[in-house]
Amino acid sequence: MSRPVDAVVLEYYLGLMDGVAVADEIKHVRPELPIVMLVDHLDLPADTLKSIDALVVKSDGIHFLLATVHFVLKVKPFQSHAAAAVPARPRNTVPSLTDLTAFNHDAPFSPKVWRNIRNGTLQF
Repeated sequence: MSRPVDAVVLEYYLGLMDGVAVADEIKHVRPELPIVMLVDHLDLPADTLKSIDALVVKSDGIHFLLATVHFVLKVKPFQSHAAAAVPARPRNTVPSLTDLTAFNHDAPFSPKVWRNIRNGTLQF
């Protein structure tokens, strides 16, 4: 049975296989499909981020995961059209909380929304 998939949430540690290999295969078949990877910590090999669209540390909690999935489904597709005109951040860097909360008119969320995401009070 086959069903449409809008995004993939994938764990970095999968036991016998790592999530990076799975993400690479998914991107090979469906390069437009957003992939969010869950990790225990940010100390990862540099090539980890080449096939994923977003990275979430488990300790940030489910609210941050949900906000990230929302971002890759609703905001990121619209930003890809504008990205051609603006130099992009290298894919192998993870934004700091300061980067995420600094108000920027191109940012997906306001500082207030980021605070609500971080403290778990964001409501959809």
